[in-house]
Amino acid sequence: MSCSFSKGTAGESSLKHNKREFTEKEFKEKFHEHIDQERTEKNRVIVQEDIQEAYKKIFGDAVKEYNAKQKRKDRKIKNYYRHVKSSKTLEVQREFVVQIGDKSDFRGLDDPKWQQANDMLERYLKGFQERNPNLHVFSAIIHNDEATPHMHMNLIPVAQGYKRGVSKQPSFNKALENLGYISPKEDTRVAFKEWRNREVEALESIMRDQGYERKIVGTNDYKDVHDYKAAQQEIDRQQERLNDRAKKALDYEKTLEIREKELDDREIELVKREKKIEQKETDVKKKESLIDKAKAKMNETLAQWQKAIQMQIQDWLDETKKKLEEYHSSDEYFAVKGFVAQASTELGKSYTSFRELWQDRWEEGEPTYDELVEKGREKEIKEINEHDFDIDVDEIYNYDYDDELEL
Repeated sequence: MSCSFSKGTAGESSLKHNKREFTEKEFKEKFHEHIDQERTEKNRVIVQEDIQEAYKKIFGDAVKEYNAKQKRKDRKIKNYYRHVKSSKTLEVQREFVVQIGDKSDFRGLDDPKWQQANDMLERYLKGFQERNPNLHVFSAIIHNDEATPHMHMNLIPVAQGYKRGVSKQPSFNKALENLGYISPKEDTRVAFKEWRNREVEALESIMRDQGYERKIVGTNDYKDVHDYKAAQQEIDRQQERLNDRAKKALDYEKTLEIREKELDDREIELVKREKKIEQKETDVKKKESLIDKAKAKMNETLAQWQKAIQMQIQDWLDETKKKLEEYHSSDEYFAVKGFVAQASTELGKSYTSFRELWQDRWEEGEPTYDELVEKGREKEIKEINEHDFDIDVDEIYNYDYDDELEL
């Protein structure tokens, strides 16, 4: 079974996280998505002490001694906790995270190994306080609402032997020095590494007593275990985004193939339509030619009619004039002459009406493109071309134009 001993969050922000003092909204934030809120009540609080009260208990006498030596009021320390918090060199507290096992070692809270891990962590804490009397643990909580059981220890380093200022101050490196861990000037990390190795060995000893072989997976130098978790979560999110983009790219590729096929089909359909349009244009040109020929034939026919009518009228007038000359009575002559003049006028009007009638009928009957397509006007044009326009002047003269014009 694996184990790890890691640095936790610097400052006091970890305390809220460790005690799960979140609102419902905060619980739903990405940073806390690894927490199973339904299991939070299973967390085990081993030590819980107010940090300001702990400061009074640990440093109270040393601060009183320091203030007693001060002759100026402005040099006296009223609240040592606030004094340390505003300092750039002193540490308010430190956090360490101790973990036994990983996801592969447990099958859930009901797994006996999970309870064993809790017991081993609690036993480790007791030994830690005995080995490190000047590292005061004011908060120790085992989290059972995450993937593996682990313990957050928040401690106040208590260093002694200061000749200037308060004789007892919160400095982790100085506290390790008091415990006998001294770093050379060229590498100030040596003391911490030696101390940490001893703590890992203590954890290994407890695991061995329970029949587990040690497998160290995390005695790292991360400044903040939560930063590590946040980084891991960010990696997971980025991987999820990458997978999502890959899926979208695949979907887009499929959509593109479908669109390309649709475009090919539309192109084929467009070619077909263009051919149809070309055929229709050819048909229209043919029919326009037939219409032009029909118009020319009609105009020719009308001209022939006009000429024939004029000739018939002139012949009739000449014959009438000749007959008039045969009359001897002047009264009869003028009577007939007046009748002829009136008849000539009426005949002219009838001719004009006849011509307008034929012109209107032609314009009304001129076929449109759609009519030619739908009704087959070729047949009508053919009949016009083949019609025999024989002119009967008497029939024209006796035709009832007034009745026809009323239609």
